[in-house]
Amino acid sequence: MRHIIHILLLTIALGARATELTDSADMAYDDGNFDRAIELYTRALTDEGSSSDLYYNLGNAYYRTGNSAQAILAYERALRLNPANTEAKANLSFVNERIADKQGENGSFLYNTYVSLSALLSSNSWALAAIVLMLITVAGGFVYAMASAVVIRKIGFFGAIATALCCLIAIVMSFAARARANDNTYAVITAQSTTLSTAPHTPRNSSEEAMILHEGTKVRILRTIGLEADSTSLVWHEVQVDNKHRAWINDADIEKIL
Repeated sequence: MRHIIHILLLTIALGARATELTDSADMAYDDGNFDRAIELYTRALTDEGSSSDLYYNLGNAYYRTGNSAQAILAYERALRLNPANTEAKANLSFVNERIADKQGENGSFLYNTYVSLSALLSSNSWALAAIVLMLITVAGGFVYAMASAVVIRKIGFFGAIATALCCLIAIVMSFAARARANDNTYAVITAQSTTLSTAPHTPRNSSEEAMILHEGTKVRILRTIGLEADSTSLVWHEVQVDNKHRAWINDADIEKIL
């Protein structure tokens, strides 16, 4: 019994400490002490656990210090946890418009529409929507079976078909949203600028230089290779920048979103 009480008291104490950290971080941000706010928001994330709102606030603080790459990372992480965080979505779009590299097209129109649709809600929200739609479908079937009026029966029948299709879509979107939330292949360039290579090593001449990218650019990791050079372990990633460009980048120049 004492052990359970001790755990409960410890949990309450940790929760209070995390709240104090968040409040202190908010105060530091309001006072314009953005470096201190970043430190406290980061500590709150460690003590309190991942939170869309905390990442959103952290992104704002990073942007205020001029660190666009870390701001984008924080907003992306906020949206991974809560795709419906409209403020994080708006701020991410705002910062992306102001970085040096403009993102080209990635994927087909249909695929991007599918991804955008799945990103409207979290996996749990899509699952909840599917349950509600399933209940409405059952209700429609009940109306069709029990009603005597032809018009009511038609409404029940076609309504049940429509909601059943919507339920199916919601289930698919739920799985897609979960896959997106757990996708660790996306990263953001954190180096101020970096030269990508046509091979998994530092370009030896101009012919091996694929392109130059700057901080804040989002890339997708296609494959990873670890190399040994002068007793030093190096990791290189082949990344896709858009539909037309892919190249190799040093692991030290990027940070994964997840």
